[in-house]
Amino acid sequence: MITRPITAVVIHCSATEDGKWVSIEDIDRMHAEPLIDSKNGMVLRPHRMQRSADWIARFNPKIKHCGYHRVIDRNGVVNPGRHYDEIGAHVQGSNAKSIGICMIGTTKFNYQQWLSLKWTVIAIVRELVARHLPKERIETTEDATDAAKRMGVTICGHRDFSPDKDGDGVIEPWEWMKTCPGFDVADWMRNDMKPLNEHQS
Repeated sequence: MITRPITAVVIHCSATEDGKWVSIEDIDRMHAEPLIDSKNGMVLRPHRMQRSADWIARFNPKIKHCGYHRVIDRNGVVNPGRHYDEIGAHVQGSNAKSIGICMIGTTKFNYQQWLSLKWTVIAIVRELVARHLPKERIETTEDATDAAKRMGVTICGHRDFSPDKDGDGVIEPWEWMKTCPGFDVADWMRNDMKPLNEHQS
């Protein structure tokens, strides 16, 4: 059961070539690379992300840097990164109360990935419901969406954390700091968590 307070389940993409095989070990290596200031080339941190020694010893010891809690590969396999109770490193300034799920690719994902994303999100909501709404039963995507709202949990994309520069209450494409995850999570939710045609490979 997830015991950490969660207010967001955040969907990401790996920003790698669509259709190219990328493993969680590859993601782990990417997240181990130095963080360099693009303006002056100075190393800001010797590594971008680092899991604590305590969590490495307790959960998934081969993965030492991955900032995501789950990575969905091109076969639709849901690979564990960090424990759900471990603070991630995937949305700067919003990691303490969020869970990060990464889809391998950039804008197009196959059917197995879409299906895995759906059931991973539903499984997370079920875990949260078991703690906060123990009498609830989550059977459908509608149940999961409704329960998440009532618990104050937002299911969104990384780009939805961009600032609302014009203050109209909508994060528009021109305001995005990142395009990640390469599709609109709200559209996916409205589509009953089914694959979005224009984003299928």
